[in-house]
Amino acid sequence: MKSDTATCIEARMVPAHPFRLIRLALALMLGCIPAMAQADPDFDTLSGPARAIDADTLEFGFKRIDLWGADAMNRFQQCRINGQSTACGAEAWQLTT
Repeated sequence: MKSDTATCIEARMVPAHPFRLIRLALALMLGCIPAMAQADPDFDTLSGPARAIDADTLEFGFKRIDLWGADAMNRFQQCRINGQSTACGAEAWQLTT
């Protein structure tokens, strides 16, 4: 026979609302639909040569594309290497252009 303490502990392990997480995930996914619907139709397909404008920006003809989620140095960013200031952003920019 189980004690009352064991019964109380087991009761706490069962979530009161088992579908709360599923409803939250569904609400978050549905919230993303308007953002996808607002995408610019001109950017569905891009072709041709691309030119690097900045560390996280490309240009296709007259269309500029910001690379979402890219975390890179800016063109004029300065860095300290061994105590000396260097133009690491310009060096990175030269490698991508």
